[in-house]
Amino acid sequence: MRTAEIVKLLHMGDRPEFLDLEQAAELLHTSPRTLRRWVAEGKVPVTRRLGRKLLFSHEAIRRHLEAPAEG
Repeated sequence: MRTAEIVKLLHMGDRPEFLDLEQAAELLHTSPRTLRRWVAEGKVPVTRRLGRKLLFSHEAIRRHLEAPAEG
């Protein structure tokens, strides 16, 4: 799935409020392990923590996808 398609899906109204680690990693085309590292580095904000479980808002994922690539 291309980034533009993902951003379009994230703007759709019929969706759960939060994504878990695996769902967010899939949308970002990365592994859950890499996403955990990005969270630790402050590259992707976590919206909620439930114990060890990380939850991400659709808005946080959308902003990350739309941000200019680091280089």
